[in-house]
Amino acid sequence: MTDVQGIYHDFRISNFIKGLKTQNPLELIRYGDIQALILEDFNSIPLAKLFPNGVGSVQKFFEIALEVSFALQEIHERRILHKSLCPGNIWIQPDTGIVRIVDFSSSTFSGKDISPSNTPHLPPEVLSYIAPELTGKLSRVLDLRTDFYSLGIVFYEMVTGSVPFVSKDRNEILHSHLTKKPVPIHMIRNDFPISISMIVSKLLEKDSDLRYSCIKGLIYDLELCFKDFQNRKINSEFVPGSKDNPEIILDSSNLYGREKEILLLQSSLDKASQGETRIVFITGVSGSGKSALIKSFLTSISDIFVQGKFNQYETSMPFGGLIHSLRDLVSILLSKSEKEIQEFKELVSKHIGNNGKILLNQFPELEFILGPQPELSKLPPDENQNRFYHTLSSFIKVLTEISRPFVLCLDDLQWADSASLRFVETILVHSEIKKFLCILSFRSEEFELSSSFSSVLRKIESSRVKIDRIKVGLLDEKNVYSLIQDLFPGWEEQSKFATSIFLKKTSGNPLAIIQLLGICQKKRLINYQFKSKLWKWDLEKIEKLSISDNVVDLLCDRIKTLSPELQELLGVCSCLGKKFTLEFLSKLTFLDTIKLDQLLWLAVREGFLNIFFNENHFLFEENLFSERIFSFSHDKIQQVIYDLLEESKRKKIHQHIGMTLLTIYGLESKDKILFQIVQHLNHTIDTIEEESIKNDLTILNYKAGLQAKNSGSYESSLQYLNFALNFLNKEASVENFELYTDVILETAETEYLLSNYERVESLLRLLENKNITNLQYIRKETISVRLYSKMNRIEEAVLAGLSGMRRFKIYIPSFCFRVIFALFKELLISIILSIKKTDLELVCVKENLEPEYEALIDLFAELGPSAFTYDQNLFALIVLKMFNVSLTKGVSRSSAIVYSGYGMIINQVLKDLNQAVRYSKLAMDLNKKIPFDLVKWKVKYVYSAYICHWVRHITFDIGLLDEVHNGALQNGDIFFAGFSLQAKIQKKIFASYSINELLTDIDNAEKYFKITRDDFASVISKSSHQFIKALAGKTFSGCSLEDSEFQYQDFESEIMENKNYTALSYYYHDLTKLYYFSGKYKKAIIFAAKCEKLIRNAFGLIPFAEYWFYYGIVILANFHEFSFFQRIKYLKKLNIVFSYFKKWSRDCPENFMGLLELLSAEKKEYAEKFTIQL
Repeated sequence: MTDVQGIYHDFRISNFIKGLKTQNPLELIRYGDIQALILEDFNSIPLAKLFPNGVGSVQKFFEIALEVSFALQEIHERRILHKSLCPGNIWIQPDTGIVRIVDFSSSTFSGKDISPSNTPHLPPEVLSYIAPELTGKLSRVLDLRTDFYSLGIVFYEMVTGSVPFVSKDRNEILHSHLTKKPVPIHMIRNDFPISISMIVSKLLEKDSDLRYSCIKGLIYDLELCFKDFQNRKINSEFVPGSKDNPEIILDSSNLYGREKEILLLQSSLDKASQGETRIVFITGVSGSGKSALIKSFLTSISDIFVQGKFNQYETSMPFGGLIHSLRDLVSILLSKSEKEIQEFKELVSKHIGNNGKILLNQFPELEFILGPQPELSKLPPDENQNRFYHTLSSFIKVLTEISRPFVLCLDDLQWADSASLRFVETILVHSEIKKFLCILSFRSEEFELSSSFSSVLRKIESSRVKIDRIKVGLLDEKNVYSLIQDLFPGWEEQSKFATSIFLKKTSGNPLAIIQLLGICQKKRLINYQFKSKLWKWDLEKIEKLSISDNVVDLLCDRIKTLSPELQELLGVCSCLGKKFTLEFLSKLTFLDTIKLDQLLWLAVREGFLNIFFNENHFLFEENLFSERIFSFSHDKIQQVIYDLLEESKRKKIHQHIGMTLLTIYGLESKDKILFQIVQHLNHTIDTIEEESIKNDLTILNYKAGLQAKNSGSYESSLQYLNFALNFLNKEASVENFELYTDVILETAETEYLLSNYERVESLLRLLENKNITNLQYIRKETISVRLYSKMNRIEEAVLAGLSGMRRFKIYIPSFCFRVIFALFKELLISIILSIKKTDLELVCVKENLEPEYEALIDLFAELGPSAFTYDQNLFALIVLKMFNVSLTKGVSRSSAIVYSGYGMIINQVLKDLNQAVRYSKLAMDLNKKIPFDLVKWKVKYVYSAYICHWVRHITFDIGLLDEVHNGALQNGDIFFAGFSLQAKIQKKIFASYSINELLTDIDNAEKYFKITRDDFASVISKSSHQFIKALAGKTFSGCSLEDSEFQYQDFESEIMENKNYTALSYYYHDLTKLYYFSGKYKKAIIFAAKCEKLIRNAFGLIPFAEYWFYYGIVILANFHEFSFFQRIKYLKKLNIVFSYFKKWSRDCPENFMGLLELLSAEKKEYAEKFTIQL
């Protein structure tokens, strides 16, 4: 724990105890970079300084020992384990003798911590006082008895003037705590009563079971012996701990009989640390101990891990369990060295780039480490979704690099929200993360209840990731006996008989056993015998108990034994959720915090609730008391208490909670508070009558839908948006028509992201012939373009885009010859508009650009790919129209892509390479002036894939395409990221990179296409990949592209069916090359001729130049066998080839001069060889 964390933790615990015998905190302040804790001054001195050589007298020992014990009692009553009790932390007022215990920086709740797995780095002054279970050599749950050992050392030193184990070697001290018995006090100070020696010896037992069980037993013995001393009485019958009545906290989190399961988990961890990705499925019925198994395993490892737990009543809360788990990382990371924290920040910057805000939006505490992050650029839905999950996957990769391996554990996955399930699917099925162990726990009986949950599990099972399975069964007789004996140690025969009864009544379910024990304890069927220090069972009455073997029924029976007041309070708590704060509960129930605290502590003692602190609370919240959190100790307990409430009462409680939250936080609520308000009020939708509340709830549901959508939780978003739509009835839709339209558009976009395409169409039809604004109309048509493009209904996508343009009186003709005429007309207009403009004027940003025209240019950015596929002339006309709009109305953030497209058209139509380069560079300059990451990488792709190789050596483009790939990926543009991979391989083939390097690139590209499900780029690239494999001898033969995964007939059918003419042109081109290299020149020229009609789809790309080179070579190879008329035909083709290469060689000799010379040499050789005039 770092100093800052220690200060926070000290404040938390001290503030929680607020006792008369502890040093209470006054204020937590920050001065510059220094965090300070202001404590009350009670004019005292540490015990270590007050009595450096021991207390000297028996009277003084008893006085101080009792005061220290009373102070410790105050702490233990709050179930707090101090963990670093020593003379330096015990302060005494010399005048009054009043003792106060200080420094709670290491404290934890009793029974909620397990022995550390390594030796703690404690200073020597504390190391001499730690219990054996704190040495790092034992593995057991820490409880209040740990403090008793430390107290025994303090008492020992008070009497003898020295600690029992003295050494400069820390390992020797630790070894002594574990194995050596201290010399008894009476053998060193025979002037002290032997009873003191006996008390201290009991405190110093190595086995915590042999120490005092509770502080009351110790205080009783001290008071008894002090009284005997004052009366000069020697009690020869004194036995320490005679009134030591153990306080039992029923807890089902301890582990029994899971040794094999722990070994399997450790084996999976070892394999993950060697570089694998491993998944462990942990299944079992409710209450079987899945969570206890996970807790025991996680506390035994030193790697970075986070643990999240989902809740049945928070399934619409985006990333509910994940957010809580990853927030714990802040505490873990803050405990690292400065060097390790800096390494973490550098890795985040490397893998996540400018998307750090996504992490902060989900896990605000990370800002404490990463600092402020740049705002995110707004992206279309698909790209936003891809960016979101890519960023989260990249963050997991960062964690695997700093932890080696990283362990992510998600408990109760059957209750996970849709966003969390999609995240799990992304990192396990669609990512390649190494050194990663993912533990997924879920109830086996509820596997089929959630279709999305079971669907994700099946995808994981069908992936290549290795899965280990653990089924947590019920306890056998041996382990039930151990559980009972640990809680209620009794006579062996009685305990064995009790075991058989409990096994029969509970079937060995740990949670059911705990509840039955609670019922028996409540009915006084288990009683502690002070004389024997064992528990006595009323076995006959226990056996006659009419109790179900069902966990739910047992819980119901036990809950009904609580006071009505506590039952009612727990009912309210169950509606709040698994976790809640004392302070908010006070506002709900109108009970003061003291009364509430007393009631909740009863529930804690009964084992129904746990209490803990929000570890990261002080980093971001101002309320110093909302950090104290109560939670149900098992989700089944919350579920049973919730189900016991009548439906009408449940609704009233939810409505009261929702309205209380709304009163406190208002309509501007966001993040978790917003979801909580909406969830509670949506429960009572049929009971709300006030129109003002309905209107508020409509707005809140709309906002919650937007926030859930931005978090990638589309199913949850849809629930909230549908609630909002249901509230907007016909009357309201007239009054709030703009809101009504916005809700429909958001709902349609969310349905689109969930692939509910028919629903999208029906929603958009609701807005037909309605008086909506221009911006709303453009957005409606933009959604339509995305929808029809995704459905491969390209013509409808184009028509929707043209409809949006018509709204602004931009008309596109439908007939082919009119399109061509309009194209040249717009080209002329563009030249007139731009001819006198300088570069500076062309990128001049107009102030206050009309939002409608900005949205229009954004619509073009969506329409472009579909228009290009549908009709390249139409695409060129739209580009020219948008270019002219940008010049007349002003440039927008998407105008950069228009400029890039304009450069392509200038090159293709006017063959003006200089202007093409100019506009590509202007596009990049404009993007710098109006930053828009989505456009940035598209523009750079056009420049690197279509322009660069015409003006500079092709190898310079490789690095730029890598940059485009990474940048596009970070911004969720998986398609252009895929295009960049494809372009890079094509350029490497042209530049004659080695076969081995190309095979590596191909393997990486194919993995990427599979992970991202980018079928379009995969199909386009496939024949090129097969060509390289053929050259490497990895296909059926050197003159075939076919292998076990690629068949000519299947591939041709697929591309012809989808009319993917770009893929077809590449396919014919690759066959041309392969047959030429194989010496099959006749076949080569057949496919070259087929390709000629299609290759214009690749104009500007490097395969376009490569095609014409091979077409020329293949013509020359076949020329001597041509007929007279064929020679005339192919001579014309050859002249086209040479004209192309002469121009290209002038523009970029480093790429094309060598090919021109090779063509010329081939031409000359064939002419001489066959004496043919060419």
